[in-house]
Amino acid sequence: LNDFGCLTQPIDWAEVADVLDGLKVAHAMVLLRELEVQGRKVPNPTEYIKRTAELAGSDEIQLPTGDDSVAMRIEELNSSGTLAAPMDSKILADGLSRLGEEEAMKLLQEVADKGSSVKDPTGFVRFKLKARLPPQGLPLE
Repeated sequence: LNDFGCLTQPIDWAEVADVLDGLKVAHAMVLLRELEVQGRKVPNPTEYIKRTAELAGSDEIQLPTGDDSVAMRIEELNSSGTLAAPMDSKILADGLSRLGEEEAMKLLQEVADKGSSVKDPTGFVRFKLKARLPPQGLPLE
């Protein structure tokens, strides 16, 4: 990222090594990918990594299990007022359940992070599901 990530300043790896080590590999990769996508919009990449990891909390926290937690998260996002439009849980239920709870929650967090910039949250999630399910050998339709 420091060489080709189009960052405003280099990441101080010594400052963030312990923070990233405290995350599961998949979570650290998502965080770094988001930083790469944000690129020049992030004034201090080192602080961004530390702040984002701190806001995400420890990987040891257990979320509620089952499809109920995904449905509850959709309802929470719909009622929060931060989305441009509500998500249609009936349309998304099958794809999200086949994706698995952990990945579904990550995808819903991505929608939450983007907030009102996503004009059609249901369409956005369906697009992401189409991209993620086929590599796992699971057809979307």
